[in-house]
Amino acid sequence: MRKRVLSLVLSAVLVLTVFSVPAEAKESISWSISEGVLYISGTGKMRDYPVNEAPWSSEAGISYVMVGDGITYIGENAFSSLYGLRGIFIPDSVTEIGDNAVKCSITGGRESAAKEYAYENSLGFRYPVISLKRTSYIFTGEKICPEATVRYSDYTAAGDDYTVSYENNLNAGKAKAAVSVGGIRAETEFEIRPADINSADISLRETESYTGKVKTGGISIEYNGYRAAKNRDYILEYDNNIELGTASVTIKGTGNFYGQTLRSFEIIPSSVSSIYVSSKNSSLSIEWGKAGKEADGYEIEISTSEDYSECDRYDIEGRNTVRKTVTEYMGSPVAATKPQYIRIRAYAVSDKDGLRKYSQWYSYTRKSLFAGKARNWLGYSEKNRKYRKIIDSYNSVKPRPRKYKVKYTDPWCAAFVSAVILKSNLTDILPRECSCQVMINLLRKRNLWIESDSYVPEQGDIIFYDWNDTGKGDCTGWADHVGIVESVSGSSIRVIEGNRYLSSKRTYGVGYRTVRVNGKYIRGYGVWRD
Repeated sequence: MRKRVLSLVLSAVLVLTVFSVPAEAKESISWSISEGVLYISGTGKMRDYPVNEAPWSSEAGISYVMVGDGITYIGENAFSSLYGLRGIFIPDSVTEIGDNAVKCSITGGRESAAKEYAYENSLGFRYPVISLKRTSYIFTGEKICPEATVRYSDYTAAGDDYTVSYENNLNAGKAKAAVSVGGIRAETEFEIRPADINSADISLRETESYTGKVKTGGISIEYNGYRAAKNRDYILEYDNNIELGTASVTIKGTGNFYGQTLRSFEIIPSSVSSIYVSSKNSSLSIEWGKAGKEADGYEIEISTSEDYSECDRYDIEGRNTVRKTVTEYMGSPVAATKPQYIRIRAYAVSDKDGLRKYSQWYSYTRKSLFAGKARNWLGYSEKNRKYRKIIDSYNSVKPRPRKYKVKYTDPWCAAFVSAVILKSNLTDILPRECSCQVMINLLRKRNLWIESDSYVPEQGDIIFYDWNDTGKGDCTGWADHVGIVESVSGSSIRVIEGNRYLSSKRTYGVGYRTVRVNGKYIRGYGVWRD
């Protein structure tokens, strides 16, 4: 019977009769009766009543009273005339109870005005207690919601009579489970203990390129889909992470993790930044962008097979200058036969054991060809009128983008990039356009657009600028200019641009610009793969 009464009290009420307290009450209080339960609803204070003059005093068959959450005061003599009353539920919102208001058993919060009133008036009192299936858990990376039950002194509440809420139940530490039963709150704590850092998925780069600065290995830690945060979930202690060789890092759990583990990675010479291939008199000529100062030489492989299973290998010692031609160091000319697969890596010789440490291979690709084609137009300008060949090239392919014929008087930076795309036979990958912003929209449609200014590009990427960039956050304005990334060295980006002002020649033409990664005015990048 008691379980059924509680269920009736806490479920949605089918109101049979609704009454209002007389107008002289300071706050609007409504009441209704359903199956022997008197429901009081409203906000603020009830009024005080003379004995036997509460508006429900003459009602018969009332066994329980449910005071609604939001009422703050129960008036004098409010329920004293209900002689058959078996119990009353008083929410935590009630902070004061008038004299002679209640004469039956009270259900209320563990620390509440209802409890104080019951003890002062020698009335029976009970409160809900929340119990958990377990009180200690291991951090999982997800919110932990233990199974809970609510008990009173003489029965267990049905599960559909309440809902459980949780606080601080993701990270290691003390968490809380709470229920509100008719405005009566009950809560309890449970513990979330740290997990072993060795049970997490720890990833780091096997190699880092030497820069003379500390290297971190790009450590990333995930645990059941949870992305651990440095200094919150773990701390790192490095050893030998600047110079060439093996660097080590101790990963120590903290916060959500405990324990530690040791990992290592190699610091290797920086790689070359670009490769350009040309032929003269049927002889192959190869140029490349320099590696870092730590490089003692280069190893070059030339093959007719993509996997380099059979190749000619050339070792060039002591060459660390920008764009030195390799042909003169090969002993004899290399025939410019097709196809050619070419890759170069730098090496440094250890002072300790004389062994070589190699950089990553840098391979000649369609992106290298793309940047090389852009170089072929260096020096074309409006002053020598050669720039018209670029515009003519753009206009030569029909249908033209948006059916527009670029004029010699139009800005032609995007037309230059489009002409290079055409000369490189890349129209199957990259869109042609004479408008920077329209080209961005087309790159987006092909999923070739990266919005982030902080992206580190590579040779052959397309870089866009917005001259109205404020320098705060990612630039998202209208694109004003575009160019082709020729090479990247550390955080320095070398770009070839058409319609660039050449101050030394006092004209617009094809020339170089150097910008920094995440520098001001960078709008974003067109990024593609072979």
